[in-house]
Amino acid sequence: MRRGVPATAAFLAVCLPGALGLALVSTLPAAEASSMNAPDVVVAPTGKAAEIAKEVCEEMVSSAVEEASELTLAAPPAGVWVATNRFTCTYDVGSGTIVLGVRVLKSSGKAKTAFDQAKAKAKKPERLNGLGQSAFQASNGTLVARKDQFLLTIDPLALPEGVKKADVALAASVAVLACWTGEA
Repeated sequence: MRRGVPATAAFLAVCLPGALGLALVSTLPAAEASSMNAPDVVVAPTGKAAEIAKEVCEEMVSSAVEEASELTLAAPPAGVWVATNRFTCTYDVGSGTIVLGVRVLKSSGKAKTAFDQAKAKAKKPERLNGLGQSAFQASNGTLVARKDQFLLTIDPLALPEGVKKADVALAASVAVLACWTGEA
């Protein structure tokens, strides 16, 4: 959802959580961005896959985060393309955050491979039946789910003390996956 910013002029400098520096994010069409020869420019994809990825910032997900955390969002969710195939949305509840990320892969087979790799790295992954085509939640509450060519990751670790982080991640994932119908 654009808020009146022309696609050819939208550049945002964002500090990525856990990153060592800034990344420039652009919504330039791929042809224009590639002509700039700027290695740190992220070109947002277009089409249905891009629309589906951005659904992690929708109202239904916001409501799920607020309800499960029993907190009110301090600001609207902030979504940004951090790589040509990765969209993240950060929900700020004032005293902490939860970050939802979506990787848009070239095929469902590549998404399955990425899912399997994430699961192999997770500490004590617990399978979550009935969530997407496959899903797991690690012992620390982080959650990964796969559907079609999308890989959803939810990091609730920065939520405030006392919040049931795993429950908030699960509620957010259910809201996102309810939106994801059909293939891109």
